Amino acid sequence: MSKLEDSKILAGIIAKQTGKVVLDTEEAAQILGVSKRTLENDRAAAIGIPFTRLNNKPQGKPLYSIIAIAKQIIENETKTI
Repeated sequence: MSKLEDSKILAGIIAKQTGKVVLDTEEAAQILGVSKRTLENDRAAAIGIPFTRLNNKPQGKPLYSIIAIAKQIIENETKTI
């Protein structure tokens, strides 16, 4: 299976589990197994998972698409022999 197909499958699982297409920082951190602070630091450093802000306002609540989260998980996968 390709990484794109894997990402689509994983995004579907996340959507089914959460019932959402975008997640806030706490929800995204829980799915990724990292702290909220890690995601906050990544945003401040302009690295990590792409995000949007609620209502496209500079101080709007940051939201992560389940597709971006799934892609991040798949792209950082390490295969063992």
